[in-house]
Amino acid sequence: MDIAIVQQIQEGSIDRAVKSILATRQGVRSSLSSYISNIPRHLEFEDIYYDSILIFIRNVQAGKFELRGNHSIRNFITQICKRKIQNSIRDNRVTAAKDIEHVILSDDTPNSYHQMEDSEKEHYFQLLLAESVPESCGKIIELRYFEKERHDKIAELLGLKNANSSKVKLSDCIKKIRKYFHEKIPPHIMDLILDY
Repeated sequence: MDIAIVQQIQEGSIDRAVKSILATRQGVRSSLSSYISNIPRHLEFEDIYYDSILIFIRNVQAGKFELRGNHSIRNFITQICKRKIQNSIRDNRVTAAKDIEHVILSDDTPNSYHQMEDSEKEHYFQLLLAESVPESCGKIIELRYFEKERHDKIAELLGLKNANSSKVKLSDCIKKIRKYFHEKIPPHIMDLILDY
């Protein structure tokens, strides 16, 4: 099958080749399931997958793709998708960190973090969280920081034992956020954000 697809591309039958390549979609998706859950919210797996197909086609057309061993089309596209996902995650971290750092460090402007209204602080805090919070932490962060719920109420809503369980879970989530951004945002700035 892979040999036929490569020949179709080389002969200019791109539409036929793409139809055959699309059969790899589910396999590629399942191979990358742990990466897909971390794709930045503004991207979708389908976009990354289709971009990867285009890269594959260009490689075949340029004579840079060669079938050998277990070097299948599916494996090749999977690797391209994986790299694209990793790059988008890295780029998103850097962008979010720069945006947050810029706002917090610019004390000489009216938009400095210390002079912001609570709604503006919340916006930047949400930006930080949107880029860094594991799904398992999303709800507790939302309840505590945005809905201003007490720990006993959070415990009740999330089915935790008690308020202390909520505090421990929230603390673990904050540690994950700090770890995620430890090289991107200085610790004293993270303290400003997370103490909000």
